[in-house]
Amino acid sequence: MVLTSALHGPHEMAIISAIQTRFIDHNLRILPVHNDSECLQTILTIAQATCTPTCNILRSRLDAILSRQNSAQMILNILSQLGLNHHQCMVLQQGCGNLSSVATASRQQLMDCSLDPETVNEIIAYFEKDDYSEG
Repeated sequence: MVLTSALHGPHEMAIISAIQTRFIDHNLRILPVHNDSECLQTILTIAQATCTPTCNILRSRLDAILSRQNSAQMILNILSQLGLNHHQCMVLQQGCGNLSSVATASRQQLMDCSLDPETVNEIIAYFEKDDYSEG
């Protein structure tokens, strides 16, 4: 419920309190506003936030951002396990895109990521091993 009043003094607050008391067992939310412009803006904000398509779009965009951030950080952590420094990890991730592409990349593809030949050989050797356990 959006209540419009130029001034929210004791009388107006008493009315709001009486309405809240009357509807105490209902899920009633009261939003006091000062003028028609605030009322319209409040209603538009509520409509945009509760509209199913908007909610779904916002939720999917936030989920995608979070997924990309988690995925990117996970890839960087795995690549750092190969003994690569942060710069090499970033270059490799940007050049190959995902861990599967790194693991199956050819020597030339890894070299195209601006890595030195020694680092490329270490990456290839790591992914060609049969046993990935430490020791």
